[in-house]
Amino acid sequence: MLMFMPPIITALPAQPAPEALLAFSQQAGVDVLFSADDLRPVTTAAVIGRHEPEDALNRLLKNTGFIARRKLLGKFIVTRGTRPTGSL
Repeated sequence: MLMFMPPIITALPAQPAPEALLAFSQQAGVDVLFSADDLRPVTTAAVIGRHEPEDALNRLLKNTGFIARRKLLGKFIVTRGTRPTGSL
């Protein structure tokens, strides 16, 4: 059973994804597993404000083609999202 995580205050500018995920991990006090090689060419969205960690991470990765899944309390894995049916 996944438990609720309290909101955190984030101040993450748009930046290269590996740096953004490391900064998010530090600000949120959570572990984030990801492939730096896969994410190197990706730029994340800015996320500023008070959010539940999972929501903040999803906002950070919005429109990047990557998604975050929570595995355990305080642990997330970032992977490529699946393409919608019919996309190229």
